[in-house]
Amino acid sequence: MKSYLFLAVIVAFNISYAGNDTLSLENAIELVLKNNYDLLATKANVQIAKKNATYGNAGMLPSINLNSSSSIASYDRRQRLSDNTELYGKGAPSSIIIAGVGFGWTVFDGGAMFAKYRELKNELSWNEEAFKSSLELVVDSVMIQYYTLAKQQKIVFYKQKFIEMYEERMRIAESKWNLDLLSKNDYLQAKAELNWQKMHFLYDDNILKAQKVNMNKLLCRDLEIDFVVSDEFSVSYNPSFEELKKTVVLNNHSIRLQELNLEKEKLIVKQANSLMYPKISLYSNYNFSQNKAQASWIQLDQTLGFNAGVNASWYIYNGGNARRQIANSKIFLDRSNLKLESTKLVVEASLLNAYNSYLSSKEILKMAEENSLIVEEHLHSMMERFKLGRCISLELMQAQQTYELSQVQVIDSKFRLRIAELELMRLNGELVKM
Repeated sequence: MKSYLFLAVIVAFNISYAGNDTLSLENAIELVLKNNYDLLATKANVQIAKKNATYGNAGMLPSINLNSSSSIASYDRRQRLSDNTELYGKGAPSSIIIAGVGFGWTVFDGGAMFAKYRELKNELSWNEEAFKSSLELVVDSVMIQYYTLAKQQKIVFYKQKFIEMYEERMRIAESKWNLDLLSKNDYLQAKAELNWQKMHFLYDDNILKAQKVNMNKLLCRDLEIDFVVSDEFSVSYNPSFEELKKTVVLNNHSIRLQELNLEKEKLIVKQANSLMYPKISLYSNYNFSQNKAQASWIQLDQTLGFNAGVNASWYIYNGGNARRQIANSKIFLDRSNLKLESTKLVVEASLLNAYNSYLSSKEILKMAEENSLIVEEHLHSMMERFKLGRCISLELMQAQQTYELSQVQVIDSKFRLRIAELELMRLNGELVKM
């Protein structure tokens, strides 16, 4: 599986290593591809289809058979010949030996064998495309889970920062309360909010631990392995919608699978049409036979020789089955055409929705980052004013809460933009390069 190149999906991701306990996205994908049972089964289907796509399996090659048989018998036999001569044998033994080599080759069957061979090659292409599609879905699933874990890890990191921020506020409130510069209620409020932050941290940290267990399960390794992931990722994908509309029809795996299904139905129609044509085959045999019988006029009959010929057959009437098969195959072809058009429509709709989501996520991230800088500056200002006694606890609390929301919004916006980017790449068949 390592021969499959999925680096295209990792180039845009800045992988950083903090030590041996850092799980990179590339390593996560490699582990999943190595251990995923569904992928191994789908790959086996490709190998089977590759072995089946041969001229012999399509009926285009001759067949050679070696045949032999031998039998012995013992009979009471009485024979009267035309000259009234009588032959009689009690328990007379007899034996028959037959051996030979047969050759047969269908040289014309209305083009069915050629259509069958193309169908076998089509089946190989379909299984290869299905493997790519399965590989893409697995990689997409791993990446989404990896980024989800990275998002939660970042949230936990900021929750620790928030706790430090609230601890500083409580220390200031406690110091001012001891100097009778602030009421005890303000100190208790600051302490209560600190405890709330600690509880929220424990809650988010537990979510992070659960996600690590799920990731270990997905990677088929020890569930208790602790690790960190790279939570700093940038988005460099900048597609054009007009270009995507052109390439998605060529690259999307769902469309490609339906196109291959349509091609298969066309080949089945050709095979059905071949029933209306004659079938011509060549044959030859080289045989040896020997017949021994004691109680017989001819005690030894032995032949050795070669024969060859041509067989020709043509359905004149078979109950209308040939025409029925042709009509049904054309119906299946029309149905496959409709499925292809339906799949294209679904993919185009998904592409438009994904692109709109990508654009809006990009704009939201830009505003979230801008707002984060404003809120951070406002918080520092309010903290300095609180130290100088120029603002009340409520104003500082509101500034802290706004800061928390802004930081979480930036993390969430980056995550949503990355997921929107992945969806565009998946629809355009760019997530996995083979």
